[in-house]
Amino acid sequence: MNPTPTIKTIVLAEVLNRLANKIKLAFPADIQFENDFYWNISISEMHDLLQDPKPDVGSLATDISFLNTVVEEDYDAQYLDTLRIAAILRALYLKIDKEGLPEL
Repeated sequence: MNPTPTIKTIVLAEVLNRLANKIKLAFPADIQFENDFYWNISISEMHDLLQDPKPDVGSLATDISFLNTVVEEDYDAQYLDTLRIAAILRALYLKIDKEGLPEL
């Protein structure tokens, strides 16, 4: 049996910080996404490989709006925001994979 996947919190925080710094350099103002909607699989179905997932539709515009509110209203970030960030990071990866990085 494989060991349980484990990452040290300090490693995750450092990688996220480095990635955030790279994103700020590559996209100093805004990041525009070509598509708003994406397929979303529920957390309960994500790791159940014995069942076919029933995807629903997520929206980058909605995810971005929630994250903007966290910053603008100085709210505490919630764990649910990790799902929104994951969707945005996935869309950013697809954008860079398709278009390449912008010129610096």
